[in-house]
Amino acid sequence: MRGISAIVGTVIFIMVALAFVGLAYIMVDAMNRVTELSREVFSVQAKAAGIPFCTTGWWIDQGTDLVINLTSRCSQAFMVTGITIVFDDASYLYAAPDNGTITSATVTIVYPTGTTITQQLELPLGIPPGATMNITFANILDNREPATITLTATASPTVTVIPIRYYYDIYGVGNITIPPQPEWSVTLVNVTWDPNEPYGY
Repeated sequence: MRGISAIVGTVIFIMVALAFVGLAYIMVDAMNRVTELSREVFSVQAKAAGIPFCTTGWWIDQGTDLVINLTSRCSQAFMVTGITIVFDDASYLYAAPDNGTITSATVTIVYPTGTTITQQLELPLGIPPGATMNITFANILDNREPATITLTATASPTVTVIPIRYYYDIYGVGNITIPPQPEWSVTLVNVTWDPNEPYGY
C-alpha cells in the first residue's frame, strides 16, 4: 500500500509540476505578445506624432477662394481624414469622410515624379512621401476670413493634427506690410599700397 501511495503521490506531484510549467509558459508567451503589441502601437504612435514635424501647411485667400497647401517631407505616406475651418464670424466648415465629395472644393496633388492630379475633394486623401497638395475651396470667403484651420491626419490607427498657418509672401501674394527701413550711405575710400613699406603694424 505504501508503494502504491508513493507512486500516486509522485504522479500527482509530476502533474502539478507540469501544470505549473505549462502555466508559466502561457504567462511568458502572453507577456511577450503584450510587449510586441505595445511596441507596434508605440511605433505607430511615434510615426503619427511625427507627421506635423515633417509637413508644412499654409493657407491664402485668392479673392473669395481659399487655398490650403500641404507639403510632405515624411518618409512614409499618411492619410488626411479631416479639415476644420473656423471663420472670424463664428461659422465653420468641417470636411470628413462621412461628408462624401465636397463639390465646392478641388484638390491638386503634385507627386515627386512631377505627375499632377486634380480632382474633387473626397476624404480620406492619401499623401505620398514628398508630395505637395493644394486644396481650393471656391467662393467661401464672402465677407469672412478663416480664424483657424487644422487638418486631421492619420497613420492608422493613431490620429494627429496639423496646424495650417496664414501664408505671408514678401513679394505681395499675402497681406504683409514691410516696415520702413533706416537710411544708410556708403563712403568709398581709396587705399594705396606701397610695396616698400614693411608688413605689420
